[in-house]
Amino acid sequence: MSRVLSDEEINALLELFQADAPAEAEQQRSLVEHDLQRRFFRSSQNLPASLTAGGRTHTVTATNLSLGGVFVRTSLPVAIGAEVDLALVFPEPSMRIKVHGSVCWQKKSGAEPLGLGIRFPSLSTEAIWAIIAHIEQARKPSP
Repeated sequence: MSRVLSDEEINALLELFQADAPAEAEQQRSLVEHDLQRRFFRSSQNLPASLTAGGRTHTVTATNLSLGGVFVRTSLPVAIGAEVDLALVFPEPSMRIKVHGSVCWQKKSGAEPLGLGIRFPSLSTEAIWAIIAHIEQARKPSP
């Protein structure tokens, strides 16, 4: 069974990931974004995922992943405030995690939905470490 981190543990981890990006990460700007307006490093790599909303599961693409949330490309009309479950598949290290979140914004083109911003109110220890490992892997310079 997984353990959810305490607020104190989460804050300690967040402090580690809220510093400015190291110089070598500047070369990886297209893969990992960090700016002063955002609280977390994030990876913009596309990840296969399954989104469960309203009792139905759909295949989606997750991108812009951080410890605070994720953007999911989908044409599903999910209401802001709706609670969702997301299963993310990481290529390296190979791993699948499940997270719970709430829709905090939608991206649309006219009336057509293009994607959802999902906020993670809390994460299991395994999810935190999987996301950190994924972001760190994305930050490494290409050989």
